[in-house]
Amino acid sequence: MFGKGKKGSKQSVEQRVASIRALGEHSEAKKKKKKGEDNDSDFYKLLNYLTDEAPECRIAALEMLGKTDRDVAITHISHLLGTEKDEKVAKAMREALSSIRSNMKQ
Repeated sequence: MFGKGKKGSKQSVEQRVASIRALGEHSEAKKKKKKGEDNDSDFYKLLNYLTDEAPECRIAALEMLGKTDRDVAITHISHLLGTEKDEKVAKAMREALSSIRSNMKQ
């Protein structure tokens, strides 16, 4: 689903990272246009990328999710933080959580 780096995926890591960044940018543009409403479809696609097999994809998704102010992102990231084995991804998770919480206060 969504080219997520499962066996048989037709997209390279670089293509998936580019897709993730485009989703994040599209969601942000739509949010600004609609006065604070996030695009749910794009948002949930980004959440799905948190379980991609490639750390680069997980990090890109975390960077994009860090721009949101949705508590459901905190729930998903917090849940996955306990099982993440890659320290770079875990660091990106902590940074995204901090950013989301900051965004929620504004």
